[in-house]
Amino acid sequence: MKTVFLLVITLILITGCRLDYEGVMMADEIAEDIPDTILNSFVHTQVKGGRKTFMVQADRGEFYDKKRETLFTGVQFREFGSDGAVITEGTCEQARLYTDTDNVELWGGLRFYSAREEAQLTAEALFWNDAQGALTAASEVFVEIEKDSGSRLRGRGFSAETGSRTVRFEADVSGAWVGNDEE
Repeated sequence: MKTVFLLVITLILITGCRLDYEGVMMADEIAEDIPDTILNSFVHTQVKGGRKTFMVQADRGEFYDKKRETLFTGVQFREFGSDGAVITEGTCEQARLYTDTDNVELWGGLRFYSAREEAQLTAEALFWNDAQGALTAASEVFVEIEKDSGSRLRGRGFSAETGSRTVRFEADVSGAWVGNDEE
């Protein structure tokens, strides 16, 4: 009787100790969609050569290491010139930073102001390609540029290249441009 009892206990222990590899594999799949880190009400400041170059404030940041992405909510940002003055500032509801390329998707009530260009840009969604230094919008997204001088353009199919300071619209362009021939 004692032997039967020990045999039953041993069988229960052996069957109770098996590993469920399927559950572990599923946890790895789920982990990609679960943030590794969540920060609320934070500020990130980039410093190069001993001077502040860029600052991002967000209500929330979700960092996904496996996907190489960071999702920001309630975003404010500032870019600083060599003299420390703010040269560009803006806000948006959400932004997704692709950490392997530094490309950024921005959406929801975007508003940028460039002191250098003396212009404001508004849109619902934009994409920054860091390697190309280009800001673009999908063909269905309206983008509006308004200069302090009174010039105003609105259209779809927007693209801008920072190196050449070129701005293009592909469709539904309206507005008026006020300025001299050099602008």
